[in-house]
Amino acid sequence: MVSQPRLITLPSVWHRAAGPDAAVESSGFVVTTCQRGVSIGAAPRDSHRYTRHSGVAAYRLLLEISTGLASELAGETNVFGQIKRAWAEQRHRFGPDMQTWVQRWFADTKAIRNQFLQNVGGQSYASLCRRFLDLDPATPLAIVGGGDLAASMVSLFRRHSIGLFVRAEPRFEIPENVSVGSLAALPEHVPQIGALIVCIPANPEWERTLAAALGPQAIPIVHLGYRHNDAAPLGALANFHSLDALFALKREQDNVRSLKLAAAKRACAQRAAAFDDETWEQAAAVQAR
Repeated sequence: MVSQPRLITLPSVWHRAAGPDAAVESSGFVVTTCQRGVSIGAAPRDSHRYTRHSGVAAYRLLLEISTGLASELAGETNVFGQIKRAWAEQRHRFGPDMQTWVQRWFADTKAIRNQFLQNVGGQSYASLCRRFLDLDPATPLAIVGGGDLAASMVSLFRRHSIGLFVRAEPRFEIPENVSVGSLAALPEHVPQIGALIVCIPANPEWERTLAAALGPQAIPIVHLGYRHNDAAPLGALANFHSLDALFALKREQDNVRSLKLAAAKRACAQRAAAFDDETWEQAAAVQAR
């Protein structure tokens, strides 16, 4: 007797724009970035603050997020690294259906990026930061964070002497031009810092401590955890900049990438719609791409 294929149901998705209180409390698969909070498969505790998406619309949204198309910096790749990192940390909590579905999501993300976005993601957050700050190579730089975004900053600012300040062990190899310290120790190093890039989510308590240490010192600061200067404890400082400053620079430098981005968005819609036409077995969905 031939067994019937088992249907994999698309989970619902709860989504909201990120703010200073961006933490997502949920039993679902949680993805938190500087631009959004997402709960997949279960409602977050404060679900009234989220928009719920179901079925094909939910999968299309997730594809647009993971391919970078939903980011202000359209086509950027950092967000997919953040999602993969979140899954690696949380996957032990989920059964085979969710694991199968996530593998399908990741495979579709890679396929869309490979087909449409290979030459589109030239503007990364790191490259925009480098253009925006326009620092002399002799300027000592402090970077806060130990994840993929901080790693990309360290790579592009490799001509600088860098102090990397982290909450936990960095998740990348530390080059010779970088010294590592704890996040709590950063205020002590303020006199030696010529510029600061913050690559972690908003942390008002720590930021107030840092603002007090900086005082009137007007070093350039770029904080990737905020959209607006007035939302941050550091926002009153003369040379503080949020993501909005990078997005403004990006808009000034936009070119004819729009056709490729539009084609990639259509591919997201087509792959999401495929769930209406497919009955796919667990084994098929787990295929490595």
